[in-house]
Amino acid sequence: MKKLEKTNIILQIIVGIIIIGQFIYASREIILYGLKASMPVWVLILSSLISILFGFLIPRNKSIRIRKVFEHPHIFNFDWQESNPELKGWTIEADDGKTSKPTFKLLADGKYGKVLDIKSVSSYHMDINIPALYKYAKIYEVILKPGEAYQFYALVKIISQNKKQNKVVWLAFSEGKGIPRPFADGMYEWKIDLSPDKLEYGWLQFRIDLADAVGKTYGLEGWQLDEFKLIRIRGELVLAEINIY
Repeated sequence: MKKLEKTNIILQIIVGIIIIGQFIYASREIILYGLKASMPVWVLILSSLISILFGFLIPRNKSIRIRKVFEHPHIFNFDWQESNPELKGWTIEADDGKTSKPTFKLLADGKYGKVLDIKSVSSYHMDINIPALYKYAKIYEVILKPGEAYQFYALVKIISQNKKQNKVVWLAFSEGKGIPRPFADGMYEWKIDLSPDKLEYGWLQFRIDLADAVGKTYGLEGWQLDEFKLIRIRGELVLAEINIY
């Protein structure tokens, strides 16, 4: 158990002990002095105030997670000993379930250390789940060198404005200057073109605000971003880093 979680539990125990102690004292006063005892009223008020105060002071788990996300971005890099992404939590599948998977090669890079070169002769997808601590991340950043027909995706959970409905949907990103457009009926996938920052030595940096991306697509019907669930990669490219925060 982490230190912050232990502190949270200890504070809650202290609050409970104070409240129980105050009520025991109040009950004793009533037994000894009957209705003439005025102290119990003040004890109850004091206990309520203490409870409210500690309620605000004790951080909730979600707010802790959100603070940590912004303080410590999660970096998916490729400084590996072996070039097989499946050993690092990625899942790889051919889209038709039959053809061969892509080939992977680790390349040395002066800035990023090792980078992952992906070559494929057929359509595939490569996925990795977002760590639970970062499911409320809003920034999705990909640094790559482009190849043939590449795209990268975010699988997100969106919620309605009244918080009563939710669904899991795709956002597909690629380089371009077109407007956001739905795939098929737009119920479960939208495509978004991006203009990346051009870095040294041919690297491109794509930086996406997921809340803004949802707002321009599913948000047209009132949906809002809730959680970031999964990253997907398609096509031929060289990956240097994927950052979320």
